[in-house]
Amino acid sequence: MTRNKTEKDLIEHIKSIKQNLAENNFNRADVLDVNYECRADGTITEITLVLTTGGPHIELKLVAEAFNGYWGTGEVHHGLDEHFDSDKEALEMVAQLRDYYLEIGSGVVLER
Repeated sequence: MTRNKTEKDLIEHIKSIKQNLAENNFNRADVLDVNYECRADGTITEITLVLTTGGPHIELKLVAEAFNGYWGTGEVHHGLDEHFDSDKEALEMVAQLRDYYLEIGSGVVLER
């Protein structure tokens, strides 16, 4: 699939965020919003961190281990290891973030 410039720019932004995750340079204070998706019984099915808004808008889905990026009419959706080398450190940081945000919603069972 041919990517336009906006999609390529989004991928570069996502690569930068992933690099910060891998180098443990990710700061929870940089998270702009946290969205929980739950079933009617309260079971959390997804935790989405909003990392940037406006141009671009980038989200990290902690359960799916995936990024969503939007900028104007462009959008990209990628698993954590797509378009990058698989990175154990980044996956470990995502797991830590997932655990942290699950603790905030304590008493709720995560289903994977």
